[in-house]
Amino acid sequence: MAINNLLCVCVGTAYTADYVENLYRGAKKHTSVDFEFYVYTDNVKQFPQDLGWNFVELSLYDQPAKGWWYKMELFNSDRLPSGNNLYIDLDSVIIRDLSAFWNFSADTLGICHDFNRQFSQRINLSNSSVMTWKTGSLDALYDYYCNNQQEIFKRFRGDQDLIHKWVNDKTWFPAQWAMSWRWEIKNGGLSRPQGSYVSDKPYIIPDATKIIVCHGKPKPHEISELKHLWHK
Repeated sequence: MAINNLLCVCVGTAYTADYVENLYRGAKKHTSVDFEFYVYTDNVKQFPQDLGWNFVELSLYDQPAKGWWYKMELFNSDRLPSGNNLYIDLDSVIIRDLSAFWNFSADTLGICHDFNRQFSQRINLSNSSVMTWKTGSLDALYDYYCNNQQEIFKRFRGDQDLIHKWVNDKTWFPAQWAMSWRWEIKNGGLSRPQGSYVSDKPYIIPDATKIIVCHGKPKPHEISELKHLWHK
């Protein structure tokens, strides 16, 4: 039986250990399958050492200033056992069973359709807040990143743009599985970029939604409507 791995990246000071623990507890509460938890970090000592977590130590030296590029280290198969990998951004709240993500696709990268889909379904972009893949399946992407960093940093704004452009064999998750708090769930979602919200209800969460992604600001612990879903 394949191992299920849940991964997160916590580098620098943008997110505290509470965010990592929240992600872990949310997954434990809402997942019906066993999984191994991996934390990619530059500061192992800040985390609980008695919960059975696996730590992948990252160095701040010789790395880009923008922290999202550290996510590329997820595709280094030398750091992970063989298995099905699920990565989730720390500014996310898990609200329902994650098992479908690990079972989503055996042969392709699973990734979110960019949240601009709220305004146009024709948007051909991906969002890397949530991703699934098999260990070893993206070795070529990792090698390309390692060997062409300066070119990549000039050409792409961030990891998700590189991933979207470079990985041909990818599949978007069903849109409702992982949804944007600000653009799709709060008050029923925005009618257009920087426009008005469509509902007077504080939020509308579809039954199929498993993860709420709070990209940008506010962060999950700052959103009063989501406090009852915070798992710390």
